[in-house]
This record gives sequence, C-alpha cells and structure tokens, in this order.
Amino acid sequence: SGCGGQMSPDEAQESIQVIAMDTAMLITTYGEQSVPAAYACEDTIRDLEKQLSRTDPDSAVSQLNAAGELELVELGEELIPILRAAETYGRETDGAFDITVAPVMSAWGFAAGSFRVPSQAELDGLLELVDGSAVGVEGRTVTLGPGQAIDLGGIAKGYAADKIVKVLREHEVPRANINLGGNVLAYGDRPDGTPWRVGIQDPARVGEQNAFAGVLALTDSFAVTSG
Repeated sequence: SGCGGQMSPDEAQESIQVIAMDTAMLITTYGEQSVPAAYACEDTIRDLEKQLSRTDPDSAVSQLNAAGELELVELGEELIPILRAAETYGRETDGAFDITVAPVMSAWGFAAGSFRVPSQAELDGLLELVDGSAVGVEGRTVTLGPGQAIDLGGIAKGYAADKIVKVLREHEVPRANINLGGNVLAYGDRPDGTPWRVGIQDPARVGEQNAFAGVLALTDSFAVTSG
C-alpha cells in the first residue's frame, strides 16, 4: 500500500485551521515537533483571545471597558505590555494609531456584526472620545476616560504572532507558515530552501481568484495587511 519512502524529520509537517479573533487562521509547522508545536500555537492564540477579545464579555478587555478601572492582576498579565506598546505606537504615529477607537468601530457595527453606515454627526460626536492619551496605565491598574472603550484589533494579531515565534523556537521548529488572517508569519524558509511566497490581495478585484497586487518572497518575516 505504500511505495514512497518515509518523510525526513525536517519534512514532517502538521497543518491545522483555527477559528479565532473573528477570522480563520491556518497554522502549518514542520519538523519532528510539528504536531505539538502547531497545537501549542493554537493554545497561545486561544489564551490571548480570552483576554483581548472585545466581543467576549468575559475577556479582560470587555471587563475593562465595562468598569473603566480594574486591577489587572485578576485579568491576565498580557494586557499590560499590549497597552504599553499601543501607547508607544500612538505616540510615534501622532495619534493615527489609537486603541480608544472602539466607540467608532461599534457605530459601524463591527463588534456586533450588524453593519451600518453612521451619520457624520454621529461620528463627529464619537470621535471626541478617541484620545489614547487619556488611557492611564499605572502598575497593574488601567483607567479610561469618561465614555471611552478600547479595541485591540489593530495590535492583537501582531502580538499573537510575536508570541507564536517564541512557541516555535521552544519546540525547535525549523520552519513554519502561520496565517492569522491578514497577518502572515513566514518562519524560516520553505522545505526546498526557497523563500515563502505570500500573495497580497488586490482590493479592487476581491471577487477574482489569484488577483494579487503583488507577491512577496519572505524568510523570517511578517507580512501584515489590514482592510
């Protein structure tokens, strides 16, 4: 029944699909530890989702948004470094990146999945709440300004990708391709020694198969896009 030779340890691979963070993810790992590595990556993603998802009422982010001020010791320590990073990115982009955009996101229906086009007057009022400088992080205590809420959709997947790199290193995985839905990690190179090829969808031709704006050749790199 089997005529081919066995795969070498370096060629062995595991590929699993994970539905998390409101998107479909594909985790493909190689090497002798490919199976435990793939499922450890999934565990990492699900642990982060439990803390960072705004659509999960039990998450740390949801509880923070509801209370405005909480002791983070009880909520999971992952939130502090992300908030610190968000503060840095907000400062470096002169406020273009701002996690307090949650009320505006909700107005468009992204959180509830009931999409709508808000009026400009509604948006103008909600934009007054968008001010990352009002988020206070002191030790493990976080405070939000009146009426504010945070949405980590612009940073959570990137943070998850960084954590996954650590998982892959711990399992001594020689190569992997991790697609977190718009965020692709090309870890190492392909089994044949060539770079991973990552296609970037052409937003003007969404309905066409293989309609790419470009194809990237990546090794030990991230490719990140956003709608």
